[in-house]
Formats: sequence, structure tokens, C-alpha cells
Amino acid sequence: MRCGRRRRGIFRALLLAAALLGLGAGVLPAASAPPSAAGAAGQPAGPDWASLGLVAPLWVARSTPIVGQSFASVAGRIAYCAPGGIPLSRDGGATWTIISTAPVLQAAATSGYPLLTTGDVPPACTALALDPTYPDSLYAVFPSARGPYGAPPIIFVGYHTADGGQGWQPIPTPPGIDREQFGGFQVDGTAVQALFARPASTAGTPPGFLLEQTADGGQSWASPPLVDCPATGPCVRWGPAPNAIGSCAMHARIQPVEVSSDGGQSWSPAGFGGEAVETGLGGVNACALNELAALAEREVLLLTGDALAAGGSPAEPVRLSHDGGQSWQGIALPPLPGGAMPLLRGFQLLPGGALVARPQDGPAWLLLRPGASAWCAVPAAALDAPVEAADTARVIGDRFWWLEHASAVVPPTNQMPVPRSVPLAALQCGDSG
Repeated sequence: MRCGRRRRGIFRALLLAAALLGLGAGVLPAASAPPSAAGAAGQPAGPDWASLGLVAPLWVARSTPIVGQSFASVAGRIAYCAPGGIPLSRDGGATWTIISTAPVLQAAATSGYPLLTTGDVPPACTALALDPTYPDSLYAVFPSARGPYGAPPIIFVGYHTADGGQGWQPIPTPPGIDREQFGGFQVDGTAVQALFARPASTAGTPPGFLLEQTADGGQSWASPPLVDCPATGPCVRWGPAPNAIGSCAMHARIQPVEVSSDGGQSWSPAGFGGEAVETGLGGVNACALNELAALAEREVLLLTGDALAAGGSPAEPVRLSHDGGQSWQGIALPPLPGGAMPLLRGFQLLPGGALVARPQDGPAWLLLRPGASAWCAVPAAALDAPVEAADTARVIGDRFWWLEHASAVVPPTNQMPVPRSVPLAALQCGDSG
């Protein structure tokens, strides 16, 4: 579908505030468990960062957004979304080939959910996943509209290819679920999962989730009888990302953290400070980079670049649970240079346990080392990713990657994002640290 001038103007206005997001879960090597922070009954005041003594986590799982261009990676392969195709590297970023997404535009045109485009610019996916076993299988999310009504809202639809882009098919939905309840992809071991929001059964009850998964490169899909817990650490995972939204600046765009206390037989959304998911405060902002990091068998950290959406305060973008996600407490971070805690773009945990972020209005990337009482600046010579590329930044292997010239949800031009990276070892404090 090609939007007219008026519709393009509406979308550009709606999407100016859209944050860029990535997709996928990274697993970091195991290390000795950090000491547990002291807790009290109810909702105790959490420790500060210096007393947490964080070291390398058991694993880190990134949220599964469906808005914005970023990276997916698995088994040495790296890919990202771009107008008209998906650049894919099979050698860790040394060389790239383009996986065509042109068949998706054709398939979507007759599906009832035509893809959103601007003029003659081909569509770009907004998130994707790579199959851990089948290198020619890719899974991508695209923005679409309800035909023939157009948008808003934006409907995010999932497609997959099993032959390196020659053909694309829509992701099948579970019985009784429509495509507008699709909530993105996750990779779990050797399987790729498509998440769907389950409608609430009674008024005031937060929706649950369903998933379809494939272990044969997308040739067949089935709903597993049990949603497995992670192999180590707490039984927590990301729920489905929101769908049918106007933009990241409008309407609900909350993604829940799902918690199980019975080994994965049942799941429920975590509450943060007692807020419920339906209020828009019981999950994280799906338009920001969010991470779950397992510290020990029952301990897990939640990191969100938009702390208010997690029910916290601007000074608490990190939350800790000692009981597998049943209850949470804020972790007080040192103040940033200049005082207040702004929106933290590119906010994530490094393999050694340090935090890295680019403040919205800050001049440089900042690093908060484990046990440190103050942030330090990373010299621009070591990391020169501009603030507008910070939302695409991701730890992949032993390097820190980002995309320059990544566009909003509906690309206005054919300009290809440019992948760049630096070794993680380069992320060090300058003389002032």
C-alpha cells in the first residue's frame, strides 16, 4: 500500500517520537553469582548500585519489540532491517548479502493487511529473528494497515522465509487468535517462537499469551504443551509486544514480563510496585531497549531505558527481584553528570556486569562499572555512535554494534542503514573515570 501525501504527513508526525528497537535474546557466559542484596518484608527499598556488587550474569534476554530497526544475531550470523531487504552476514559482520523482502509486499497486498510504504520507498521490517539451526530461515515483522481503512493504528504482522528470501509466508496464528494479536518473535534454544496476546477472559484481567513455535526452519508450527523456563536462573521471560498502536508516543505500548512459579505450567505478568499491566504501568515501554538479566537461581534484574513505564521513577531504571520475579525493588543508580536521570538510550548490560547508556541530551556514552559510585564518560575516540543511533546499539559477541542512518517505522528514503561496531574491550572510562 502506498500512502498519499496526507497520510504520509500523519505518519511522519506520529512516528517522529518512535524509538528504534531490536529483537533477540543474548546469552552471556556464566560466572560466580553476585551477592544478594538485603531485603525486607513487602516492597523493601533496594540497594544502590555500588553495594550490589554485580558481576557477569547467567544470561541476558532482550525484549522482543516490533517497532524500529535493529539487529538480530545467532550462531555467528548477524542481520538487520533495511528498505527492501535484510542485510545478512554469515561471517560475523565481515561481509554482507541482501535477503530480498519484495515478496512480502506482494503477499501482504492481498492479505487484508497491506504493508505501509512511503512513496516508492520499499518497506523495511521493524524487527527480525534468525533461525539458530537453519541459516536460510528468517522471521521478520512488518508494519501494515487494516485494508482498506489505512492507518492508524499500525498493525505489525509476522512473515518468514525458509529459502533465503525467495518466498515469504505469513506466520500462522493459534486457533481463536487473529493477526492483530501478534507480539513478535523470540528464539528459545533451537526453536523460534511467535508470540500472541491472549484476550482477557474477564474485565480487569490482564491478557495472557500464546505462542507458536517451529524447530524445522518454519516448515511447520505448533503450540507447545508447556512454555519452558530458562535452563538456568529464574523462570521469567518476555511476554508479547503490543500491537495495533498509533505510534510510540500514543496509546498503550506496554510489554509485560511473564513469571512462572510452577516450572512453566502457568504464567502471569509481573507487577512492579503493585501496578497492574492494564494501567500501562505494569510492564516496560516496548519502544525502549529493555533487558532481563539472571543473576542467580532466583535473582533477576530488569533494565529499562524508560523507567516510568516499569512503574519506577526516573532514578530507578534498574529493578531487582530476589524471588524469581514475584516482587521487585528499585536499584538506586548514581546521578548522571548534570543531575537528573533522563531517558537512557542504548541502555544495556555488558558481559562483565557494567552498564552502558547514551543519555538523551548527553554529549557522550557513559559507563557504570560494577560497584562504582559514579558514571564515567567513554571517549568519543573509542565509541562515536551518535545519539540518534543509540537505540539500535547491541552487544553481539565480543563487539558493540549500532546502525547509522536507521530510519523510523516507515522509511522516508531508500537510504540503507550502515552497520558499525567496536570491540567491547574498547568501552573503557576516559581520564575522568
